[in-house]
Amino acid sequence: FSATEVLIATWDHVGYCCSPYSPTVTFQCILATDGINSFVFFLYGDGEINSYSGYSAQVGLNAGNGVDFISVNGSLTSEIFNIDEDSNVGCPGVFVFQVNGGVQQPESGRNGIATNNSLNDCNQ
Repeated sequence: FSATEVLIATWDHVGYCCSPYSPTVTFQCILATDGINSFVFFLYGDGEINSYSGYSAQVGLNAGNGVDFISVNGSLTSEIFNIDEDSNVGCPGVFVFQVNGGVQQPESGRNGIATNNSLNDCNQ
């Protein structure tokens, strides 16, 4: 996969909903396409999501059509606070979803996206 268009959005020091004095989290979302295949990347740094007074978080995508959606394992549970150690592509804190034709986990090796703990260099 070689992207021809990329959008990078950074949420910098976002607090928990309805709590102005909560800890904050910074994360990125990258939208990438080659005009045929499109992917969404979520990037979480080390220790970015922390437990706060019983709150939990949900991470995932929703196409808005009532059918196509996916959540990262551990969403809405205390497991989500380890998101920086988890991944669906083998690089801690990185999650990739294919979004052309619905929302889905990318298949290993398909369209040039390495998955299932097979990404060779997590620092690229």
